[in-house]
Amino acid sequence: MARGQTRAAARAPSPRRAGHSSCSLPRAVSHAVPSFEPDERERAMIEAVVQLAKALREERDRLAVRLEQLEREIAVLVAQVESCGEPVRPAPSLRQE
Repeated sequence: MARGQTRAAARAPSPRRAGHSSCSLPRAVSHAVPSFEPDERERAMIEAVVQLAKALREERDRLAVRLEQLEREIAVLVAQVESCGEPVRPAPSLRQE
């Protein structure tokens, strides 16, 4: 304790140490990201995810085409119901069976 300093003042935290202990770490250290080379298992996992994404895109595109077909068919049915007359010929289907 320095001369003329009270005990409370001697125990008070310094402004540099205020806050959480990790706040005093340099940013480069506290946010460092390790770099690594992916091993064979990780490469296989990445390839599987890429293939799955490709398959999902293809399925989405196929379903979008089918949705357009169904929307045309619904429009024809709605026209038939609204006209209450002769049946309307359905639009040609692009469905491949």
